[in-house]
Amino acid sequence: THFNLNNHTHGAPEDEIRHVGDLGNTLANSDDTLSLSNCRANY
Repeated sequence: THFNLNNHTHGAPEDEIRHVGDLGNTLANSDDTLSLSNCRANY
């Protein structure tokens, strides 16, 4: 599951139609480390 409060269509962060769960700014490494960039609340 993932966060999709208003049942919006999937999209990239720069797309007009997307939902909050479409991060587009994550990078998972082989050592199970997850990096996030450009994080902000926009809802």
